[in-house]
Amino acid sequence: MPVSTATGASSLRFAVPERHRFRELQALEDAVNYRLARLMAPCPQCGPGPAGRRCDEHACDVALIAGYLEAAQSTVAELSRATGEQAAGSGRQG
Repeated sequence: MPVSTATGASSLRFAVPERHRFRELQALEDAVNYRLARLMAPCPQCGPGPAGRRCDEHACDVALIAGYLEAAQSTVAELSRATGEQAAGSGRQG
């Protein structure tokens, strides 16, 4: 027997705008965690301490992390705008 939504409630599919953006955020989080784990591993070519110089590979990891975090912040801002627009639109219809 199929499950139906409550009367007057929209299905979850339509309640979450741009669901693919949430998957994008998860992928960015996974990428950041992967790169951070690489940075935590000992490297004979990197300088001592957290503020030490980085080998080329780890310097690239740092740059990628910064890019991933910037992309995530942009995605969150877009989702916030989309959610606000959806809420404003549903308020006008009622």
